[in-house]
Amino acid sequence: VQLQVQGPALSIRAVYQIAEEIIYNLCDNAIKYNKPGGRVDITLSVRDKQPVVEVRDTGIGIPQQELARVFERFYRVDKSHSKELGGTGLGLSIVKHGANYLEADLEIESQIRELTAMIDVPLGQIEGFIKQTEQDEKARQRLTIRGFFDEVSAPVGEMADALFNSPAFFESKWENKRTSVKVWQDAIREKVAKAAQGIRTIQAAGGAHTAPLLARFMETLDMEDTLAYRQTLEAAARMTDTAVTEAEDDDRVVGYKVLRINGTRRQMAQLLEQLEMMGLDYEEIEDGMPGELTELTTPDFDSFVAFDIETTGSGGAANGDAPAEITEIGAVKVVNGEIVEKQDWLCNPGRKILPMIARLTGITDSMVADKPPVSEVIRQFAAFAGNLPLVGHNIRSSDLHYITKAANRAGIALENPFFDTYLYAKKFKAQNRWESVKLEYLSRQFGIE
Repeated sequence: VQLQVQGPALSIRAVYQIAEEIIYNLCDNAIKYNKPGGRVDITLSVRDKQPVVEVRDTGIGIPQQELARVFERFYRVDKSHSKELGGTGLGLSIVKHGANYLEADLEIESQIRELTAMIDVPLGQIEGFIKQTEQDEKARQRLTIRGFFDEVSAPVGEMADALFNSPAFFESKWENKRTSVKVWQDAIREKVAKAAQGIRTIQAAGGAHTAPLLARFMETLDMEDTLAYRQTLEAAARMTDTAVTEAEDDDRVVGYKVLRINGTRRQMAQLLEQLEMMGLDYEEIEDGMPGELTELTTPDFDSFVAFDIETTGSGGAANGDAPAEITEIGAVKVVNGEIVEKQDWLCNPGRKILPMIARLTGITDSMVADKPPVSEVIRQFAAFAGNLPLVGHNIRSSDLHYITKAANRAGIALENPFFDTYLYAKKFKAQNRWESVKLEYLSRQFGIE
């Protein structure tokens, strides 16, 4: 028997096992009660805006007088032929009860040597169910997002509700289940940090216009727009009130000062915003801010520091757990192609190690309880590495995040270039027919123990 399927792909909302049983039994009957060399055609279509599955065969057919009984349990049209094929006689009975459960329409039409069965599912009901389900999922996701926001929104203080309800804050893609938790959590942290900086700037330099400037900023979360709005407010004030303060009227002599101001990246950005908010012109003469780590794409160096870290792991902020912290840093210094020094530091992460991670790494809470804090160990690591390139496997997406975060908290400018052997190995995977680019596999390929 030849089986063919044709038509567009269809999606229905149903109980999978029941829908499978319906399709299976229809096809099973169409094949069993067919002729040698016969055909079974399965056609998918949309009829009157409703999805339709049609099973048609070239088999023995069903006499008109038997149509009313084909859905009865244990009923057989051709009892002698059924004995040869086996079975229980429950196939179409299962189809009928499954269709009733799914509230689907079931029709049978018999002609000479032809059986047609159509499962017709009300499309409107499906669309409504899907729409309601999606809305419920988004509502639950929004509650999860709000819970995480409440945990990290302390920097904006009393402005938290205004920030969350700002038209410029919430991104619809956060409600999409295809968006990873890390993506929307990182986005929220970044928006909270920028909002807190903007609020502090306006409160420090907004003057008489602080209230409307805050309202504008919370609407757009755009400092450039807020600065432009300040100019509009000042122009309107000059038109309605030509009086100026005595200090402004008596001193219009412009001078300048050359200052050297030390601060973090965030502090510097906020300071520049405040200068703009106050309407002061400034010129940047020298930039002494620490740079970012730069990626090397070719291993054209023979001096470097190879390193690896272990962390505590984390259950995730959505589950009320703190971020993961470093528990160990292992490093090997290579100069001119020769290993010259090795170091291994255990450190106290300031939080519990997840039991699963302890089993994987062998590092327990008791082992790190009396070790120096991460801030001290990261200083030792930075001194050990000096200006040499940092080398590791898959460090761009993992290890670098932890060491740069630890360095920033310790006030250390980590500006080393880095080289990721995982990304480099991926370029040669197909060429060398490697099964994997995992470190363990590559080590075996190169005979490294």
